[in-house]
Amino acid sequence: MRLKAGVLMLLAVPAMACAAASAITVPNIFSSHMVLQRMMKDPVWGTAAAGEKITVQFAGQTVKTRANAHGRWMVHLAPMKASAKPRTLVVLGKSSRLTFDDVLVGEVWLCSGQSNMEYPLHGWFRGGHGKQAVAKANYPLIRIINLPSIAASHPRHNFPVWNPILGRWNVCTPKTAQSFSAVGYFFGRDLQRKIHIPIGLIQSAWGGTRIEPWLPAIAYKETPALHKQWQWLKKAEAKYPAYQRALGPYMRRVRAWLKVAAVQRAAGKHVSPPPVPPVDPIAGNKQNPTAIFNGRISPLIPLAIRGVLWYQGENNVGNKSIYYYNHLAALISSWRRLWHEGDMPFLLVQIAPFDYAQYSGNHLQEPEIWQAQQWAAERLPNCAIISTQDADSPNQGHPVNKRPEGYRLSQLALAKVYGFKDIYPYSPMFKSMTVHGDTAVVTFSHIDGGLASRNGKALNWFEIAGANHTFVPAQAQIVGRKVVVRAAEVKKPEFVRFGWYDTAMPNLINKADLPAMPFEAAATK
Repeated sequence: MRLKAGVLMLLAVPAMACAAASAITVPNIFSSHMVLQRMMKDPVWGTAAAGEKITVQFAGQTVKTRANAHGRWMVHLAPMKASAKPRTLVVLGKSSRLTFDDVLVGEVWLCSGQSNMEYPLHGWFRGGHGKQAVAKANYPLIRIINLPSIAASHPRHNFPVWNPILGRWNVCTPKTAQSFSAVGYFFGRDLQRKIHIPIGLIQSAWGGTRIEPWLPAIAYKETPALHKQWQWLKKAEAKYPAYQRALGPYMRRVRAWLKVAAVQRAAGKHVSPPPVPPVDPIAGNKQNPTAIFNGRISPLIPLAIRGVLWYQGENNVGNKSIYYYNHLAALISSWRRLWHEGDMPFLLVQIAPFDYAQYSGNHLQEPEIWQAQQWAAERLPNCAIISTQDADSPNQGHPVNKRPEGYRLSQLALAKVYGFKDIYPYSPMFKSMTVHGDTAVVTFSHIDGGLASRNGKALNWFEIAGANHTFVPAQAQIVGRKVVVRAAEVKKPEFVRFGWYDTAMPNLINKADLPAMPFEAAATK
């Protein structure tokens, strides 16, 4: 099956080039049932014969341009108010016409990351609310598109359409929503219920992926902390011409093998294995730097979107906080730069508690990713994070109930992006720590009226250490708007940590019922 898909992709390249020379095209992100972003200059782009006149019509607007010498063209529709009225987007060329029906105007969000974002509404595991949610997923003003999983050596301008569901915009129904991101669905559903306008959701997530392949080349080139990976990328790029030269002989071997295999199969004989393809120096491994950005994000740019939901980091557990933070910060800044939308919102999901120690023997590796995610939320403009510290996932790493994650993201968007004043979406985060004798006093930001215990029991998962940095379990108590922490074994505390364990599910919350974020910190000097 893999060989067949690879052969079809190779054969499709010249066919697409021929089509572009004779007819106008637009990327597959444009289709019937799509949503255009409200109150932005929506770009519409594609290919045509060099110099050909192009006309784009939508919602009473007519915009014209010409394809450049390379056959590429782009226009921008003037900003539009949200509209649930189905309208037709028309692209006209000299002798061809593209028509996309039932196009709405509203809010468009990109849902990206790895398996917890990819996790479908119908679920992979028992539990959660998948079946009930699928049955009720009739939302005609929510439109969804799920991109196919493609890695590439160089930025692509388009992605393939593999079936009516994968690679095309669809109206949200039980049939189309069941295989769509559960987090994305619940986010979009709860957002649409509140703002009452069309919502477009783009799923570009790939399970089991690290963060490195999601970064574009420019992020590696211009981020000093990623210099070693930039050097690797340049060496891989230098191997690409040899890979291209090897494709011709490989295709000839494939054609010869197909003939032989057909004869063997007709004779009822064992079919010999197919030729081994040459290895793409970058896309040959989806974990390589830029591989997934090139195939799954680049084709979307510069589509106007409101922002990004990012749920990734599980496959980077084992990396230090600074390593993951450098990559996440570079991803966010580079995507923003390429989209030319300023500091567009990035809403992050804390990776859920899971027993990673069963593989590494170390329960303290996942907190490194938690810390990096919090750094990004605190340090980068227009970023924020939701906590999953109460997600019941220690045994398999995929919270089966995605409703809380989607709901919390929607609340974050409503408050931070859409200006709703009656919503408090932030989890308590460490602010400072002072020492008074044998007691550490911890203050938090985002406590929304105060702190509490989720189950009414004594606070748990607090630890304290002295100068030797040896942590011991501690007693913690809410006093006013602070938490006091002490342990009999530590007479002069210098460090406190909370929830700093991969399976930790602490009970400290704020009055908005949001779990506190884990931390490790030293006393404030």
